[in-house]
Amino acid sequence: MLRLAGRLAIETVPGFLAAARKETATVLILDMGDLEYIDSSGVGALLQIHVSLAKSNRQMVLASVPEKARMVLEIARLQSIFPMYSSVAIAEELLP
Repeated sequence: MLRLAGRLAIETVPGFLAAARKETATVLILDMGDLEYIDSSGVGALLQIHVSLAKSNRQMVLASVPEKARMVLEIARLQSIFPMYSSVAIAEELLP
């Protein structure tokens, strides 16, 4: 599980990508509960990690997605790409 807090934007994307690439779980749960802002570079970073994980038969899911971030993902029509769960606990319970 990887917890995101504050901003996922141009200035924080490199750190996020580095941290996400270190994760080894079959299913990477991104806890977005403390995320305050996401911009297009943040969305692009989510897509990069999604593609990278898919190439190795792994998956990324989002948990506790704030309303503003959910709206950004919906506007970009990405809600079908990223499974979303209302909490980390529910994601952990429902995922294999």
